[in-house]
Amino acid sequence: MHVVGSENDLAPWSQLPGGDRPDLRLAEFEARKAAALDWIDTAFATAERTHAPGVLLLMQAEPTETPGFTEIRQRIAERSRSYGKPVLLVHGDEHIYEVEPAYAGVPNLTRLETFGDTATQWLRVTANPRTPGVFSWTTQKVTSI
Repeated sequence: MHVVGSENDLAPWSQLPGGDRPDLRLAEFEARKAAALDWIDTAFATAERTHAPGVLLLMQAEPTETPGFTEIRQRIAERSRSYGKPVLLVHGDEHIYEVEPAYAGVPNLTRLETFGDTATQWLRVTANPRTPGVFSWTTQKVTSI
């Protein structure tokens, strides 16, 4: 999903020549949010139709409890709860390794935040439908650049 930091792009654009452009920024936010919500629905509908053992969602931003992420957080939580099988949400943003089981109060939804670009570690995620949790991950070390 294309979900970005800076409040999912609701924060004013401060680095652009000429400064912020609220009309353009809000239109971009709404269009991208609609696409992300559709993508979430499509992913879960496909998983249900194909009897997939789990769903893996990837995005850049940490979906914090702020207005820019409200609908996306809610949709992920609702669809995960309804799906009932393991769901793993992987993201970067703050780039501090963190695992949050039962994310957003949903027992089968786990949030996994990965390392940042300056870290010498990365995560190897494995999907094994023969295991109860389906998803597992291990920390890997970058051995050379």
